[in-house]
Amino acid sequence: MRRMEDENDTTLTPDSFANGLGSEQLVLVEAPNTSKTSKKRKSKREPDRELEPIEVAASELAQFSLLRVQLQQAQEAAQPYVKLIEALFDPKPLSSEQMEMASSKEFARTLNNLAKLKVEYDAFHEKAAAAWELLKPAIAVSENAPFQSKENPVDQTQGQQQKPRSSSNGKNTPS
Repeated sequence: MRRMEDENDTTLTPDSFANGLGSEQLVLVEAPNTSKTSKKRKSKREPDRELEPIEVAASELAQFSLLRVQLQQAQEAAQPYVKLIEALFDPKPLSSEQMEMASSKEFARTLNNLAKLKVEYDAFHEKAAAAWELLKPAIAVSENAPFQSKENPVDQTQGQQQKPRSSSNGKNTPS
């Protein structure tokens, strides 16, 4: 811990606190790094560590899926306004119902929310597609290769582990 010992700092005086507490009793406590760009995992089982690329990819796909659901919900919420928006471009006068709907806060909120989500979705789409390409091999499980790891790589040309061939005597021989 560091005590605040700046002799030139006059913001605290001996009279700053009613109970006699002074600047010499104050201790500077720095805030922990809570940056969103930090990709560290905190777990009771594991000490702080950098997330592996596949873990980051999984997190990004989860975020993207939520964003896609929100976008679809916003699109569905905007459906009742399609005829109104088309009427706005028609030279005929709007009905009183259309004028009321067009000037409602809900109409503006719905369109603004849809636009915001569409921009976020479009911006995140490429990043999520790259995350999917990284995560896809881990999800694509075949009966011959129940899992893959760094120690048990998958043949990139066929997407499966090389399986030993059986010889005519019933013993496995490498391929």
